[in-house]
Amino acid sequence: MSINLNTSIIGAIIPIFIVILSGYAFRKIKFPGEGFWIYAERITYYVLFPSLLLQKIATAPLDLAEYIPMTGALYAAILTMAALVL
Repeated sequence: MSINLNTSIIGAIIPIFIVILSGYAFRKIKFPGEGFWIYAERITYYVLFPSLLLQKIATAPLDLAEYIPMTGALYAAILTMAALVL
């Protein structure tokens, strides 16, 4: 069981490191040019990352029965803090 878990974790992390290292190498050899990286960072920050977050949130499974205890604890904490403030 632990061998499968370790290989799945490594299999998930390796592509991330490959992308990071290839981006670092491209920047070092100035492959697309200095001006490219400014716009690439902007489009990633303002367009690609928010769209990834929205896609993940929209396709996330939502089982309300799992969240009832957490919701109750949050409401209790909020009401307790409100009572202490008053």
